[in-house]
Amino acid sequence: MGDRGVVAMVMPRTGPTLLFAPYNYMALATDLKARGYEPLLLDERLDDVDTALLDPALRPRLKAVCLSSMMGPQLSYALARSAWVKEHLPGVPTIWGGILPTELPEQTIAHPAVDVIVRGWGEGLLPDLLDRYAEGATPEGLSGVVWTDSEGVIQLNDLPKQKSSEHPPLVYDWDSCDLSPFIMEGYGLGRRTLVMITSRGCPHECTFCYGPQFHDSTWSGQAAEHVLDDVDHLAKRYDFDSIFFNDDNFAVKWSRTAAIAEGMAKRGLTYGMSFHASYLNDERIGFLKKTGCVRLYWGPESGSPRILNILKKGQTPEQNIAIARAAKKHDMGALMGFMVGHPQETEADLQMTLDHIDELMAIHPGMDISDIKIFTPYPGTEFYADALAHGFKPPERLEDWSSFYWNKSNLPWLTPKQQDRLEIISYTSLCAFATWRTVGLNPLQNGVVSALNKAEQLRWRKRAFSYAPELKVIQKYVDLHRLDESLGRRAWNRLRRVLDRMEVR
Repeated sequence: MGDRGVVAMVMPRTGPTLLFAPYNYMALATDLKARGYEPLLLDERLDDVDTALLDPALRPRLKAVCLSSMMGPQLSYALARSAWVKEHLPGVPTIWGGILPTELPEQTIAHPAVDVIVRGWGEGLLPDLLDRYAEGATPEGLSGVVWTDSEGVIQLNDLPKQKSSEHPPLVYDWDSCDLSPFIMEGYGLGRRTLVMITSRGCPHECTFCYGPQFHDSTWSGQAAEHVLDDVDHLAKRYDFDSIFFNDDNFAVKWSRTAAIAEGMAKRGLTYGMSFHASYLNDERIGFLKKTGCVRLYWGPESGSPRILNILKKGQTPEQNIAIARAAKKHDMGALMGFMVGHPQETEADLQMTLDHIDELMAIHPGMDISDIKIFTPYPGTEFYADALAHGFKPPERLEDWSSFYWNKSNLPWLTPKQQDRLEIISYTSLCAFATWRTVGLNPLQNGVVSALNKAEQLRWRKRAFSYAPELKVIQKYVDLHRLDESLGRRAWNRLRRVLDRMEVR
C-alpha cells in the first residue's frame, strides 16, 4: 500500500506526574501503518511539538492531528494544542479520542477546537475515518464517530457495546516511539524499570471505574508468548532490569500470569504487577516472589465493608490484610490505592479507611500507598449517576472539566470545610507516603518532597487535617495546570519554560 500521508498523534502534558509511554498511540500506530499511513508520535512533555508540526516538509503530507485526553490538568493542554492546530495548520482536522470524548461526545464536539471524535476503540475506526477524509467524504455511517455536518448539526453515530474479548489484537509498533525517556530509575523494582501494558479492560464492575462502560466489564490480554517476545525485542534496544506491568488488572488469567512470571525469571528480570485482590493468595504470592516479583499494586479503596459493597469492588478488608501478611511473609513490597468522599460515606467510614491504612502498614511496614484519591464524578460510570442524584452539577463547558482530578474535591454533598479536609488528607498522604513518585526525576523535586515527607508523616499520625498551608501551596501548583487566562496561569507558563530546561516534568 502506498504512502497515504502522515498522521500526528500528540500526547498532551499531564501536569506534575510520572512519565508513562503513550501505549495507546503505539497500538494505533500499528493499525495506521497497516493502512498505509505514517504515524508521527509527539509528546508535549518531551518534544518541541510546535517546531515538529510546523516543519515545511511535513505540512503537505499531514492528514490529521489526533489527541487523547482524560479529565483533569491534561485536558487544558489538549485543548490548547487543538486550538493551536486550528490557528497554525488550517485545514488539518483535529481528531479526538479516549475516555473523555467517548463519555462526553456532544460537549466535546461542541468545542471549536475539536473537528471530529472517535469514540471507544480507535483501531480500525481511525484509519476508516482518515480514508473518508482522503476521499472527500463525510464520516456518515461510521460507527462511533461524532462530527458536525455542513449545516452545523452534530451527528452522533451509534456506538455499540464493545467487549474487550472482541477487540482487535493488542500489537504495539515499537518503532513509533523511543522508550528511553520513559525508563524509570528509583521506582522500587530495579535499577531501571520499563513500564508495559499487556491487556485491556477488567471483568469487575466497580462503580467508580470507566471499565464497565468502556469495556463492558470484559478483559483480553496478549498471550504470554507475545508478551515475552516483546520483552526480548525491547531488551535488545533498551537498558532495563525490571518491568512494571501497569495493566488495569494483570492477574485475570492465572495461567497467563504464571507463564509470564516464569519467563521473567528465566530472563533474570524483576517485576511488579497490578491486580484485583481476589486473584492472589499466599501460595500465588509465594510463587510470584520466586519468579522475581518484588512489588504488588492493588486498590483496597476503603476500609469500610459497607462502602466496598456500594462500590461493587468485589473484595473485603480481610482480603487486603491477607495480602499484606503474605507480602510481608515473602518479603515483597506493595503499593495500595484508596478513595474517600463517596456521597454515602460517613465519618465512621472515613475513619475506618484511615485506620485500615495504618493496620495494613503495621502488618507490613514495607508497604506504601500511592495517595488517597477523592471521588471524582466521571461521566459514564455508575458512580456518576449517584453523584447527580446527590446534587452534583456537571460543568457546562468542556474546559471546566480540567478542574476534576483525584486530589481535588468537587463534591456538593459535603460542606466547604469537609471538602477542604479531604483535600488535606489527600495531599498529606501524597507527601507522607508517595515519595516514590519523584525519586530520580529531579534533584529539586526530590529535595522538596524529602523535606515534606517527615512533616506530613507527623500530620498523618496526629490526624491533623484542619490546617495545612504548605499543602495548599502544592495544590496551587497543581491547579496552575488548568486552562484559563488568569495572571497566575500566564506566570505559570513562563515558569514552566524554565522548569522544562531543568527537566522538571
